[in-house]
Amino acid sequence: MNEDGSGLLEPRIEDHSDWLAFSKANAKRVARERRPQMEESSQAKVAAEHLTGDAYWDVFLQQVQAKIKNTEGQLESVKTHFAGPGNPTQEELTGMHRMAVHLRTKLEAFSEVLEMPAEIIKKGEAADAELAGSGDSSEED
Repeated sequence: MNEDGSGLLEPRIEDHSDWLAFSKANAKRVARERRPQMEESSQAKVAAEHLTGDAYWDVFLQQVQAKIKNTEGQLESVKTHFAGPGNPTQEELTGMHRMAVHLRTKLEAFSEVLEMPAEIIKKGEAADAELAGSGDSSEED
């Protein structure tokens, strides 16, 4: 951090090695600042009602949940921009509206995808039970 507390690195570049040192320090700073966001995306928690108990499905659901959080953030950004100060042109308003509709549609699709693994497992169990039940009755005939 600079003396003014801004966090911006001011390069004191006199030769190529100074530039390399500045570039490396700046890259580390950016990586540090992005780490919480990246950790949130990689460790997104899936709501309990969507967990399947199957490790593979649950990893898949975590990835979908991260996409939902990302899309929600994008939608919030569009809403903030839409409600912000200024006089956007009709073309800009139309573009923001289209983007909002697109993002809402993605959220709906992701929400349906979250429900699919549990539905597949439930239907599979019901089918297994029905097959097991019908197999027992056919042997009795």
